Amino acid sequence: MPASSVAAGSSDRQREGALLRLSTGIAAADSEAAICRAVVDGLHDAALGFDFVAVLLVDRATGDRVVAASRGSSDTPVGLRVPPGSGLSELPLLDGRLHYTPQVTTDTRYLPTRNEGSEVDVPLLVNKQLVGVLVVESNRHHAFGTDDFEVLRAAAHQTGIAIGRERLLRDERRRADEQEALRATIADLSARLELADLLQAVLERAIQLLKVSHGELAIFDRDRDELEIVASYHPGRRDTTGTRMKVGEGAMGHVALTREPYIIPDYQAWVSRSEQYAQADFHGVMVAPLLMGRQLVGAIAFMDQDAARRFGADDLRLLDLFAPQAAVAIENARLFSAERRRAEEQQALLDTMQDLAGQLELSRVLQRVLDRAVGLLHVTGGELATFDDATGDLVIVASHNMGANAVGTRIALGEGAMGRVAQTREPLIIPRYQEWEGRSAQYGQTTVQSVIAAPLLIGNRLLGVIASVHSDPGRNIGEPDLRLLELFAPQAAIAIENARLFTQAQHQQQYFSDLVANSPVAIVTLDRAHNVVSCNPAFVELYGYSEAEVIGRQLDELITSEQDRAEAIKYTDEALASRPVRAIARRTRKDGSLVDVEVLGVPVVVDGELVGLMALYHDVTALLKARRDAEAANSAKSDFLANMSHELRTPLNAIIGYSEMLEEDAVDRGAADAVTDLRRIHAAGHHLLALINDVLDLSKIEAGKMELHLETFDLRPAIDAVASTVGPLVEKNGNRLVLDLAPTLGEMHADVTRVRQVLFNLLSNASKFTERGTITLSGARQNVAGRDWIELQVRDTGIGMTPEQLGRLFNAFAQAESSTAKKYGGTGLGLVISRMFCEMMGGTIHVESTAGVGTTFHVRLPAMVEDPAAAPVPVVAHEGTGDAGTVLVVDDDAATRDLLVRTLAREGYRVLQAADGSTGLALARSHRPDVITLDVVMPGLDGWELLSALKEDPEIAGIPVVMLTITDDRNLGFALGASEYLTKPLERDKLTAVLARYRKTSGARVLVVEDDADTRAMVRRSLEKDGWSIAEASNGRVGLEQVHAMRPSLVLLDLMMPEMDGFQFLEALRADAANANIEVVVMTAKVLTAEDRRLLAGGVQRVLEKGEHNEASFLAAIRAHIAA
Repeated sequence: MPASSVAAGSSDRQREGALLRLSTGIAAADSEAAICRAVVDGLHDAALGFDFVAVLLVDRATGDRVVAASRGSSDTPVGLRVPPGSGLSELPLLDGRLHYTPQVTTDTRYLPTRNEGSEVDVPLLVNKQLVGVLVVESNRHHAFGTDDFEVLRAAAHQTGIAIGRERLLRDERRRADEQEALRATIADLSARLELADLLQAVLERAIQLLKVSHGELAIFDRDRDELEIVASYHPGRRDTTGTRMKVGEGAMGHVALTREPYIIPDYQAWVSRSEQYAQADFHGVMVAPLLMGRQLVGAIAFMDQDAARRFGADDLRLLDLFAPQAAVAIENARLFSAERRRAEEQQALLDTMQDLAGQLELSRVLQRVLDRAVGLLHVTGGELATFDDATGDLVIVASHNMGANAVGTRIALGEGAMGRVAQTREPLIIPRYQEWEGRSAQYGQTTVQSVIAAPLLIGNRLLGVIASVHSDPGRNIGEPDLRLLELFAPQAAIAIENARLFTQAQHQQQYFSDLVANSPVAIVTLDRAHNVVSCNPAFVELYGYSEAEVIGRQLDELITSEQDRAEAIKYTDEALASRPVRAIARRTRKDGSLVDVEVLGVPVVVDGELVGLMALYHDVTALLKARRDAEAANSAKSDFLANMSHELRTPLNAIIGYSEMLEEDAVDRGAADAVTDLRRIHAAGHHLLALINDVLDLSKIEAGKMELHLETFDLRPAIDAVASTVGPLVEKNGNRLVLDLAPTLGEMHADVTRVRQVLFNLLSNASKFTERGTITLSGARQNVAGRDWIELQVRDTGIGMTPEQLGRLFNAFAQAESSTAKKYGGTGLGLVISRMFCEMMGGTIHVESTAGVGTTFHVRLPAMVEDPAAAPVPVVAHEGTGDAGTVLVVDDDAATRDLLVRTLAREGYRVLQAADGSTGLALARSHRPDVITLDVVMPGLDGWELLSALKEDPEIAGIPVVMLTITDDRNLGFALGASEYLTKPLERDKLTAVLARYRKTSGARVLVVEDDADTRAMVRRSLEKDGWSIAEASNGRVGLEQVHAMRPSLVLLDLMMPEMDGFQFLEALRADAANANIEVVVMTAKVLTAEDRRLLAGGVQRVLEKGEHNEASFLAAIRAHIAA
């Protein structure tokens, strides 16, 4: 290194002068910047010969070298930053020594400038700490020498001392200023107790202390675990007050989590910055928690847009002093605000209770409760719902500022916020309602942000739910709100309950008053002395007294005669003795007229004390008239049923008869297609006739015309007989019948025929709907409350029924479903009639069934039926003579037996008669008849049981049996073992074919007395083809004229005719002895009553029901009577 210097041409005096001026300038400088300027100015003296001088100070925050002052040939502005790792001026900072570069362009660290000569870089030390670099340049290569180095070292040393001294003084001044500012701040904050005012003051004081451009203060919300910005300072920018952030979110969320201050040198590059500040242009950010001990109060943040503003240790030190004081001031203000708010709430709560206590109208109380709750909680709106005990849900009854009015809306338990509270009976806070998964669909479009709801309880009884809502996301509903609502809710519930009870009492009072005032029954109340206290308008109308005339009067003296008074007083005394009275009596009106009344007297007791009585008087005049009208209506119904039978069967008679005749004609013509269609018409007519018969029978039961014939019998044999009778039906479908009968069944007093019919219906029904299964009939005797009952069950493993099918099972004409009727047949009346029989005997029948599994019918009958009727009179068997064979006629109907006896006797048969099954069985065993005709429905041993008994006895099992019944169940008859089956009225051709051949007799005269022209034409056509001589009469009067004129051998007589009906004709006919030998056959569509049969008894040879005979059977019947 050369010994010469850049100022070699200068005199020593000049150099010394320059150095003196340098020292003087440095010493005179009063700031760090002035010191730097004095250094560069002094070293740039011409006497020293340096072309460029600069002072660069190190930025401790970034490590950059920042130009503090410069002078000379290079254009280097103050504030220019040289980052670490570049420039020759970094070398002294690396090792603390002076560095000389003779030719700067040869060094890789060189930063191109106007100087391409040589450079000296001298470190600046303050208390042995590198704080910067003194840079001196020459435009010449190798320009610096030893003397220059000495001068520069001395200048750098003096500069370091001056900067250190200035920094020390600056720090002392700053500390003094900070202490004063901090003292003033603390004093200011301590004097503030209004929380909102304090929070803004804390932020403003902090900004002043730290000398920053922006700041925010947030309070920690413990309930929601969030920070809420409560004060902000952003001149010319958006106010961020009210912004919320989660703990851990953004800068303030970070320090809330770590409880440690945090500096972010470049906020824009910070990866964890909050999305809420994505557009902010802040550079440096410093954040600190506000703590009381380790309890988080909040956080404070400072920002600056100036890139040169770097937060450092000094800022943190100052913030460490300020933050705890601010936290204490904030917490004190919060406590003060909380206490004041609590006092205000208590007063508001007291005012609310006083306000509600003065309200008793329920609707107003409900709305006032809600309005008060919204005001207490300082929220935007709310709703109140009451619990509906009847439906088990909530009904909104009041609404406050909720947009759409939801009053009347129902909310299920568990639905939405109020439904959840009603279900749990616990209050509920929902801080983020829009995110809550349980919100009701009814509030899908609401702007509500937070919700608080509480139950309204009286003890453990739910009265309703009250909910308060807020639409501001910044409104924090928390524990203080819940505490206030929990104080309010019980008092509100009491107010609501009081209003509800008051309203209920008013309604009950009004209801009772309206009921009494508008009652058609005369009502009067008496005190204990029998004096009238009040009366209703009906009493005034009934007795003719005005209310003023009866108040205070003795009631019994007022409305009774001398003869009735003692009885009336007795009734009054009984009622006052707490014994309700009910009687039919006669009372006297004001005008002296008498009225029959039903009297009801009941005591009036209040709080356990008898205060009087209430008497009710019902004028029964209308009831007596109604009873007579009902009896007339019942009689009219009976007549209607008889007429209905006539009107329905008459056209059917023509349909069936003509279709049969047309069928014969078609056969004769060889028209096979027509024969098929005519047979279908004929069959459909018979089917419709059978349906009509079932309906009329059902109507007879419903009309109460069916009578029970009660007798005492052993139940087990009766059940065995039913089982034996139904056995073939069971076996027909491959089923097995199992009897499970308790040995204690014993005797039963009931209508044995009906009991057997019920069991037979159930067993045949089970057989019909079961294939290759098991049918079980079980029975037991049970004693319930001292009364014996017979419990019977019929269980099958058949097709079963669904619950829907069970619901219509006992409906008349209904089977399980239409497909069942199509597959299995039947009208669906069997179960209906069975149930009616059970109910007639005081019992019940019900069913249990599972589709695809089976069905069980349960029958419960009293062992002793309580309404006995006269037992039927047994008919002694009558024995006739003849050479055509012996026939046993078993039928409980005298007219039927008489008809059969006369018919068969004339055909040459010997006839035996039995009026019941037991007698018939005995006659069959003793006389061994050739043929047995057997009715099905009979008291005691019925036809099915008798048939089973006949077939079980090998000695008489071979006797042919012809079943005669009103029910066309041919398959059932055959399945039970019958040889033939005929339906009443008898089809004569089939009967005579079974019994024997009969002789054909023709040419006799027949008189047809019938008002229906179609029927007369059909009869004429049928008989004239067979050779009869026919005369017609359209009514009984004309018929009598024809009798006298032609003397017929036989009269075919209709019963229902105009002018003179069949009964009147028959009476007139039999009154003339000359007509004694004329046979009369009734052909009618009328349902014959017992009285009708009595009128016809002895005067009619046979009754033929219209529509039930084909042409051949009709001719056979006529022929039989003519032959007789």
